[in-house]
Amino acid sequence: MSEMHVAAGGPPLQGPAQAPPAPVARARSARVTAVGTTTAIRTTSRIRCRPIRAVERALHVVELLNSTDQLTLAQIVRASGLPRTTAYRVLRTLVDQGFATEWPELGTFGPGRVLERLASRHDPLGDVVNAVRPFARELSQKVRWPVSIATVRGREVVVRYATDGEAALGTAPMRPGVRLAMLESASGRLHLAHGDPAECALWLDMAYDPSSAERKPQEPRTALETELETIRRQGYASYTREGRLSMRRSLAAPVMGSNGMEASLVLRLSERAIRSRQELQSLVNELLAAAKRASAALEG
Repeated sequence: MSEMHVAAGGPPLQGPAQAPPAPVARARSARVTAVGTTTAIRTTSRIRCRPIRAVERALHVVELLNSTDQLTLAQIVRASGLPRTTAYRVLRTLVDQGFATEWPELGTFGPGRVLERLASRHDPLGDVVNAVRPFARELSQKVRWPVSIATVRGREVVVRYATDGEAALGTAPMRPGVRLAMLESASGRLHLAHGDPAECALWLDMAYDPSSAERKPQEPRTALETELETIRRQGYASYTREGRLSMRRSLAAPVMGSNGMEASLVLRLSERAIRSRQELQSLVNELLAAAKRASAALEG
């Protein structure tokens, strides 16, 4: 190590020559800042940081939930590679924050209302779904059965929102993104009944085309046309399908807007739980009233 010698009464005597200090590169100067448990290196050109492992895990689980109808904890563990306890803690956090929905009776998880709301922002009908959602939740809380919002895309019905995670009662869980055949859902039959008559006739021509390889409707065309006329007259559609424990009934009412029927509000219930025709009619009345309020909100 070189030293500096100072002579009494004179200038300092320099030792061996040493290299001048390196210039400070201001443009590339770095400052280390502690951000939570992650160390970020801040430069004037960009910020580089190590990824937060907990966030990566949560986003991976969110992606899994959004990829299918329902998943069990075991399926999420296998698909994510996370330890079981870690996967469960991530799921519980997502459920608490509204990004996931849990169906304890089935032991399954699916997307939550926050995730559904984010997805609807990139959807042409997102504004319609957002406007109708409060009426669906209000109806579900009142009648205790799950309520969903459905629209038509092409020749299918698409579920856009469902209250299954919040309803006190329930049938087979339904989640956004599920697609249903037009004639195998109350929403699809409702759409045919309230749609353009020429479009409905064309759709029936295709459905009953003997040369088509698609599955044909079970009832004769004349019977279906009579049912569509009944739907138009009574203002709602009803469809019953076989469930695991009992028959499941769906009741659908139209939500009207400036472009005609924009969506359908669907009440889903277990046939076995309805004790009388009066009780069923009471549920129909509640559904029609909610759909009317939702229509007024859209048109206003």
